[in-house]
Amino acid sequence: MATTTQPAGALTPEAPAGPTRRQWFSLLVLSLSLGIIIIDASIVNVTVKSLTDDFNASVSDIQWISATYSLFYAALLITFGRMGDLVGRRLIFMVGIGAFMIGSLIVGVAPSIGVIIVGRVFQGLGAAMASPATLSILSTTFTGKARSIAFAIWGATAGAAGALGPLLGGFFTTYISWRWAFLINLPIGLIAIVGAILLIDESRAPARTRSFDLVGTVLASLGLAALVFGFIEASTYGWLTPKNDPFTLGSFTWATSNALSISAIGFIVGIILLASFILTEQQIDRRGGEPLFSFKLLRYRAFRYGLLTVGIVALGEFGILLILSLYFQEVRGLTALNTGLVLLPFALGAFFTTPVAGVLSNRFGPKYVVTAG
Repeated sequence: MATTTQPAGALTPEAPAGPTRRQWFSLLVLSLSLGIIIIDASIVNVTVKSLTDDFNASVSDIQWISATYSLFYAALLITFGRMGDLVGRRLIFMVGIGAFMIGSLIVGVAPSIGVIIVGRVFQGLGAAMASPATLSILSTTFTGKARSIAFAIWGATAGAAGALGPLLGGFFTTYISWRWAFLINLPIGLIAIVGAILLIDESRAPARTRSFDLVGTVLASLGLAALVFGFIEASTYGWLTPKNDPFTLGSFTWATSNALSISAIGFIVGIILLASFILTEQQIDRRGGEPLFSFKLLRYRAFRYGLLTVGIVALGEFGILLILSLYFQEVRGLTALNTGLVLLPFALGAFFTTPVAGVLSNRFGPKYVVTAG
């Protein structure tokens, strides 16, 4: 396969006037890959009752199974996006899909909650590698109006996949086994890797922009992990002061006689690490380097409020999917499949409105579309 050195979105003199059949098939591969990545962020929700029955899982266990995936996905998304620019976007995409498949296999055959969480770590790592690569590859593959169409399809896939997860998970959990909600990723991932080899050209960023912010990556990842730990375990070990149960991890024990709970320590450590991340990134920016995230971007009002809007939507979407899944199965007594069916309108709404929103944004401006949404 050919290798191009160009930033996402760059045009080359050899670019064809219109997209070829090969390019459209590459879009299918990328959309399929994005679909399983987003689906697995929510598919675990409807397996809650089965996991509870099989492993006597607690609410905290279920939260960790869900949050571990999202944590590694979010914390390393920018990192692996940058790494794709350095070593090759197609390569990072294929390695990411491979890691995602390994994680899916681990979860699918897991004998305990602890092993499931390990599998979700691999899935989160793979998703963080493959997801930004799909967008970068699209930017270098399509141009002009075809790029807008490709982005619309990509966005529709992402929008629908988050809510389709409970439906697919419900089907497998009800009629086969919850394990197949994850094992089904193996053949799909294999198709994606073969498709990438046959259909996608390699591309990289220009040599002058190749640098990697390792310190920023470590600070951001550990800071987010500490905050997530605090939020998940606060109900068990106390928000500020310790409850009756001591926290134990291997030979380490955080006694209930301590002034602060282990969750409160998590909050403090997370805030310190993220504050250090901000200071480090600003220092790199002042030196003319390339930080993991440039906080100068927050000067732009549209970007600043865009991030805020996306954050609120994500909190609501993934939070409500978990709570509703628990409510429908544990309180209302619905099967996993019926729970997925109840959540299906959410998926249909996202699928049909995403491309329409793109058209309306081009005509009226994104400000009004986002406000209406």
